[in-house]
Amino acid sequence: MDKSISVIIPIYNAEKYLKQTLDAVRFQTYKNLEIICVLDCPTDNSATIVELAAREDGRVKPVRHSENLGLPASRNTGVRNASGEYIHFIDSDDLISPDFYDVMMSGAADADADVAACSVFYEKKPWRSIWFQESEALSGPAKIEKTEVAILGWSWRYLIRRNFWNDHEFSFPNLVPMEDMPVMIPMIYHANKVVLCPSAVYFYKYRARSILNDEYDSARQKLHSENRRKARKLFREFMRVNKIKRPNRLLYYIRKRFA
Repeated sequence: MDKSISVIIPIYNAEKYLKQTLDAVRFQTYKNLEIICVLDCPTDNSATIVELAAREDGRVKPVRHSENLGLPASRNTGVRNASGEYIHFIDSDDLISPDFYDVMMSGAADADADVAACSVFYEKKPWRSIWFQESEALSGPAKIEKTEVAILGWSWRYLIRRNFWNDHEFSFPNLVPMEDMPVMIPMIYHANKVVLCPSAVYFYKYRARSILNDEYDSARQKLHSENRRKARKLFREFMRVNKIKRPNRLLYYIRKRFA
C-alpha cells in the first residue's frame, strides 16, 4: 500500500470552497499523495490559497498556466505533471470521504486493476447518486454496464493507473460541459479490470455560482449545446465501432428515481 497517487485539481476562481477541498485531500488517511493544483489563471484568491497550502504541505504542487485554457486542458496539464503510479481527478469545490484513497487503492491493488470506481453522492439530485452494493472486480462487458459509465461519465469517479492512461494516450477534449464521456467510456472499455469500491464516496457538490450553474448567458449556452453535440458524436461512434450497446437513459433515470 505504498503506491503513490497524483491528485489532480484544476483551479479557476474557486476561492470560496478551495481550502475545504484541499483539506479533504491533504488529511486523507492515505498519505502517499502528490497534490497537483493546476492554476488556470484565476482572478480571485485561489492562487494564494494554494501557495499557503504548499508552504504547509510539501505534497502540494502548484502548476500554473500562462493563459486561461479551461477545465479539460487543466486536467491534461495535471496528467503531464503527475509522477504517481495512479491518478485521480477532483474538482476544486467537491469533497471525498476521509479514507477515500485508502479504499480505492486497496481495491485497485488487490484486484491488480487499471481502474477503481467509487460511489457518488450527488447533492443537487440525490436520486442520481451512485451507490455500489458490493466490492467487485469487473472485466468484459460488465465493466460498461455496472460502472454506469455510459450514463454518468464523470472522470472524478475513478482512480486510474497512470501508465495505462498514458499508454492509451487518453486526453480530455475541449468540449465543456461533456469533456468526460468521450474519454471515460474508452478508458473503462480498455481497462484490464475495474474494481468497484462502495465505501469510497465522492461528494459532488452543487454550487449555484459555479461555471456550469451560473446565470444564463446565450452565447455560452449555444457553445455548450454545440460541445454536447460534438461529444455525443465522439463517444457514440466509439460505442458503435466497438459494439457497445447504448443504454436507454429514460428507463435508467426512471428506475433510478423510483428504486
